[in-house]
Amino acid sequence: MRAVTVLVPALLLALAGCFSPPDVGGPAALPSPLDPFLVQHDHWDASAHALAWNVRELAWDALASPGARPGAHSVDLHGDLLAVGTAGESASLTGGVNRPSETNGFVLVDVADPAAPRVLGKYHTDSPLSADRTVVFSADGKTVFVGGLGEVIAVDVSDPAAPAEAARFPNPRDGAHTVFAAEVDGTQFVYVIGNGLLTFSYDAAKKEFTLLSRYITATPEGLLDTPLGPDGATYARRDVYGHDVFAEKDPVTGRHLAYVAYAYEGVKIVDLSNPRLPVEVATWRASGEGAPWYTHTIWVAHLEGRRVAVVGTEVFENRHLTTPSPVWVLDLTELESPKLLATWTNPGGKGSDNLLFSAHDLRITPEGLVALSHYHGGVWVLDLRDLAAVEAAGTVPNLGYILPHRDNGWRPEGPCCFNLNLGGIPATMDVVMRGNHLFAADFHTGFYAFEYVPS
Repeated sequence: MRAVTVLVPALLLALAGCFSPPDVGGPAALPSPLDPFLVQHDHWDASAHALAWNVRELAWDALASPGARPGAHSVDLHGDLLAVGTAGESASLTGGVNRPSETNGFVLVDVADPAAPRVLGKYHTDSPLSADRTVVFSADGKTVFVGGLGEVIAVDVSDPAAPAEAARFPNPRDGAHTVFAAEVDGTQFVYVIGNGLLTFSYDAAKKEFTLLSRYITATPEGLLDTPLGPDGATYARRDVYGHDVFAEKDPVTGRHLAYVAYAYEGVKIVDLSNPRLPVEVATWRASGEGAPWYTHTIWVAHLEGRRVAVVGTEVFENRHLTTPSPVWVLDLTELESPKLLATWTNPGGKGSDNLLFSAHDLRITPEGLVALSHYHGGVWVLDLRDLAAVEAAGTVPNLGYILPHRDNGWRPEGPCCFNLNLGGIPATMDVVMRGNHLFAADFHTGFYAFEYVPS
């Protein structure tokens, strides 16, 4: 593994790109509410993106041969074992051509020493993975569930050096765009977003998935509520599909709950106490300028006696080119009455530019920090450790950021990345945080280990 330890200079960043910082003698805070000077730059010039504040790079590995696209897009952590999902050369990424790729599948990395991670094993799929949050560990860490374009796969990783397929469940029309897993009352559940929320149980001894239910909320009437002009053609399909899910046995009520980021339908809270009969508990939708928003990602934590969700958007439509991508903090303490606590957007107020500067995936740590991947805006650390202050301010404090900026030499041959704007280094798609360490997947450049170093 190519391990590089670097202390990146603390420079000011707003998500419009690379900035010449004002002469402030070292940034004690991010540039907002200042209006930093925007410097035009080449998004593919990795060296132009060596920017960080309170975060330093510990190690990097492209996970691919020089000149190949790593396609690193998802991460999950169990103990010291990290799974990094990779999707190298699917048709949606290369301008219409499916190609065999060395990087379709996932890589298992030992991160016991974050400054010297070690690749232990690789699992290869013949077809590309869905390019989102598509690898997740079972509760015991012995299985990785994988979301494919036409199936969900269980991979035995009890020997990380030799991952082996254990089972698969075909979903050929809808695939498995996002997967999540949780153990509830001794049963391993797997949750898949693939034309609604699919809930499975998984029996490791029998190597068997059982589909328990499918929850779909969108209706033809609802899809017509808000005309979206030229974006309307994609609205119905995306809305029926949904996008992300978090699930758990709720520690307060004991109920088996799923929280679904359901595209334009907003956030859905679903009771799966009878997993064969999902019951919708509540819906929350953001309003205001820019609505309806594409609700993309959700994570739930229990902080300071409150049930809290952080919800991210993915902003890519023509109507949102100059709109910053919001991240919302919700108070779900009263499940039937979700309440907005705060809204975060990038400090530079940079518009999404058809996905390039959109927020993407996120997680909340047990300590109350938020690790956020932000595509060309890199990795961010946000602070939820004082919810009363967050609620009073109406926003979330920034603690640090870094732009992954290594270069494996890959460049697109033609239209890139779902016909959306992901053309640049970085294109950071996922991040997980443990203590002060962050492990990130960057689509064009690979896997990174970082350290958050509070100032």
